[in-house]
Amino acid sequence: MSGQGTVTLDKETAPIKSGDAVTIDINQTRSFTQSGSEPLEFLICGIAKDMAAKTALLNARPAPIARGGNAAATEH
Repeated sequence: MSGQGTVTLDKETAPIKSGDAVTIDINQTRSFTQSGSEPLEFLICGIAKDMAAKTALLNARPAPIARGGNAAATEH
């Protein structure tokens, strides 16, 4: 939504900025890091393809929330 940063999916890292979209599989390790001077803000939407995927999503632990500075939010 705003800001600049990087996204790491498994072992691949790429820059992200306002207007970018990133698709992530439910079991992928991912992290987001702010790299610009303004906060990195983004929206996460989930779509379950079937009931097993929906159940896995509901049972997944929530991601830690990092705010301010160059903190990183990581979810495993």
